[in-house]
Amino acid sequence: MPEVFQLQQEMEVTKIEVKQLQERNQSLSAEVQDLKKGLGAIEERARSELGMIKKGEVYYQVIEPARKKATPSNKQRVNRRTVNRLMINQSMLDKAKTDGNQQQ
Repeated sequence: MPEVFQLQQEMEVTKIEVKQLQERNQSLSAEVQDLKKGLGAIEERARSELGMIKKGEVYYQVIEPARKKATPSNKQRVNRRTVNRLMINQSMLDKAKTDGNQQQ
């Protein structure tokens, strides 16, 4: 009987995992469709993942003041990765727009 109980528990865990994977697949499918349909999704990802901005926009980075008992490792610092991403040439986004316009 203990084996049956253990198998039932494993089956429940597997059902939960399958449900989570199905939800993830649906989410990824929707994202693929968004990327295929338009530049809006591409622009959103360029902004959120690459930190890109449009021509004429101004990037502001808000840095919270250091706490009274802050140690050097806890002080707010400019995130160099973000700065480097912002320094990436706007051409990536422009190229995506150009490619999208040519396909239409």
